[in-house]
Amino acid sequence: EELELALKSNSHKSYLLGVKPGSVCVCLAPGASVCDQIRAACQALCLESLLQRSSTENEPPEQLLMLKSPSHWEMVRNSHKLMDRIFDTFLKGVDAAGWQTHRTLLDWDEWRVQWKSKTI
Repeated sequence: EELELALKSNSHKSYLLGVKPGSVCVCLAPGASVCDQIRAACQALCLESLLQRSSTENEPPEQLLMLKSPSHWEMVRNSHKLMDRIFDTFLKGVDAAGWQTHRTLLDWDEWRVQWKSKTI
């Protein structure tokens, strides 16, 4: 059931996100690019910042607050929409600032997962 919910929230990306108590999990597909890896990490950090936030901390940016939902899977779905809107601008910005966006620090043998959606 959890896998089906993750796939439903996925929007055909090269990674899956899942939420479990205390963490956000990322599964990369075998063909996930460096850009996919950076996007997945950014998206997971956005989700985690909302899930781990205490009531005494400063309010997160309004765009992150729009993700908030009682359902973790709704938050994942909303976070995909947010990344669709902001990620390209973010990536261009960090690239312009001199960050290396052509590689990540993941090891060459990081785990990859292959999944298939059910066809009806």
